Amino acid sequence: MKPLSVVHIIGALPVGGVERNLARVLPMLDRDRFQVSVICLRELGELAPQLQQVGIPVSLSFMKNRYHPGSLLRLAKRLRAAEAKIVHCHMRRANTSGRLAAMLARVPVRLAHERDLGLGKKARHYFVDRLLGYFNSPIICVTRGVAEHNFRHSGLPREKFVVQYNGIDLAPFLQERNPQAEKARYGLPVDRPVIGFVGRLHEIKDLPLLLQAFANLQVSGPAPCLALVGEGREKAALLELAKSIGISERTIFLPWQHDLPSVYSALDVFVLPSRSEGIANVQLEAVAAGVPLVSTRVGIAAEAFTEGRDFIAVESSAEAIARGIQEALQPEHAAELAAAGREAVKAFTLEQQRDNLTLLYEKLWQEYNNQQ
Repeated sequence: MKPLSVVHIIGALPVGGVERNLARVLPMLDRDRFQVSVICLRELGELAPQLQQVGIPVSLSFMKNRYHPGSLLRLAKRLRAAEAKIVHCHMRRANTSGRLAAMLARVPVRLAHERDLGLGKKARHYFVDRLLGYFNSPIICVTRGVAEHNFRHSGLPREKFVVQYNGIDLAPFLQERNPQAEKARYGLPVDRPVIGFVGRLHEIKDLPLLLQAFANLQVSGPAPCLALVGEGREKAALLELAKSIGISERTIFLPWQHDLPSVYSALDVFVLPSRSEGIANVQLEAVAAGVPLVSTRVGIAAEAFTEGRDFIAVESSAEAIARGIQEALQPEHAAELAAAGREAVKAFTLEQQRDNLTLLYEKLWQEYNNQQ
């Protein structure tokens, strides 16, 4: 039997949580069952070559805006040429434009994938979601929280939402490493604790709170270092804030690193102060690497981890984050958090994500055929 043509549509493939997850799970889909390709709507991005190298075509079909008639028709033509049987859209722009184009191309199965709580979405956006939701396939949500949020705001029936957790490749994170050697690799001090963050330097991450918490941190022994790993539009403001509150000499900004298991091994505590997250892959990665996690109640930790056992939950304030870091730096408690977190993360593998996605594709394709 000819493999089903599955086209994934996304704005671009930069180095972000959503995109990194796609770059890992798509090559794992069975090539005998699925012929997978990716179409980007803004630009290709840094991760496109990674997919192309493993035989997954990535192309650009530029959208002037999400409703531009010419752009939608061009995208629909590309879908027809690909003989797409399933279109799987990711993130807001693609969830709108991709499903509209797939409807124009008469693609049988049309999926949206909601990966966050839609901060910045207006009533008109949820109105469009509702209209598209009625005429398309189910909407995949990365957590129950994301599904509940979209159910409440879109007005769609609850059965329109399917929860599928992301997974990560656990093996590289579970590998034993030398923390001192990893610290030295990134120019971090080997003789003191390193508090870290990995991800986009974006306002939704609320990183000024982390800097303020670090400035207020009181610990016995050598003064800790703060490492922020990543790039983003907030970098200049964060550099200025670190200087103004007197922590610039103990704060290190590192560019994005591709060897993330090595990066996490250089950290003594990982902190996520975000105001909102979908699933937060970094939470899974940190605990898989055995790094004590201090986080606001967002992402997968708030839904599937146990507070006080698998991670330290904190309120969104500098004082609370500082207390959480101090707690995580206690050697005995740090060891307990690391062991429990590594056990909890075993439920979130890429293999499980692949299997769930495979079952959903086949179920929806079978349902379509049964209706013909």
